[in-house]
This record gives sequence, C-alpha cells and structure tokens, in this order.
Amino acid sequence: MEITIISAENLCMNGKPIKKDTYVVVHTQSCTKFFTTSTEEEGGSNNPSWNEKFLVDGANCITLEVKCKTWFGVKSVGAARIAVSEFNLGGFAAENSLQFLSYRLWDEKGKRNGVINFSVRVVKAPPECESSVWMQVTVGENDAAGLVTGVPVFLNFPLNIPR
Repeated sequence: MEITIISAENLCMNGKPIKKDTYVVVHTQSCTKFFTTSTEEEGGSNNPSWNEKFLVDGANCITLEVKCKTWFGVKSVGAARIAVSEFNLGGFAAENSLQFLSYRLWDEKGKRNGVINFSVRVVKAPPECESSVWMQVTVGENDAAGLVTGVPVFLNFPLNIPR
C-alpha cells in the first residue's frame, strides 16, 4: 500500500502551538522498517504539511509518529497506532482506490495532541511477486475434502513452485 503523509493539525508542546521543525516517522509493526518525512521548517501555523509518499508492504500495523526538533533534542509530539485491517485492504478495496483518513495523535502521557491527515492507496504488486496458493484439506469426520483459497503472497523474489 502507498501511504501519503499529508498534514497535521493543532500540534502543541508544553501547552504552546508547534509552528515549525516537525516531521513524521512511519513505523511498521516490527519497528525494523521505518520511513521519515522531511522536516517542515516554514512555520507560521501549528498545521504543518508534508505531502510525502511511502510504499509500505507486509505490515499488519503501522505507527505514525510526529516529532519536533527542539533546542534540547528531538521530542515526540504524538503518535497514532493503526491496524492495517482498518483500511479495508483485505481484498475489499479496489486496486488504486484512495482513502483519505484522519487519526487522533496521543502524546507520551496519554493525552490528545492533534490530528494527523494521510491517505492510503492500494498498490498492486508486480506479477512476478504475486502468488495464490490452493490446497486440498480434510474437513470433518467423514474425510470430506474441501478447497481452501489462500491469500496472495507478496515476495521480493520470483516464486517457482513445481506444478
């Protein structure tokens, strides 16, 4: 899926609006893969905008964390943790469908601290990376056979399964 970090609204730190030096970090559930927007340095309002796109694959959950550069180092402003299933991507969203979403940000103390606006678009994997798995299974006491449809698997290498 393609995530576009659009903007944030009503960001505060120590009770004061944050006007510049903010950026967003997009984490996957394993925290081994993350993406970072550029720093919004223009200032002027506490509604920074980025409009930056990232391709996220194989994640069950993502965290969008807004951070701010201060004199004392980088501080977390707020974060939103979102299950990918909330985007209705499990085969229900059409390819290239675009959803615009807004989620509440929560600071480290568990208090509300602004909103993040982003979009999610379903992106089709290249044909050499896609595979559907079909297998025969035994169902019930009478050894009746049933057909199970697997979920497409997205890999970074071609899949060669003997047929």
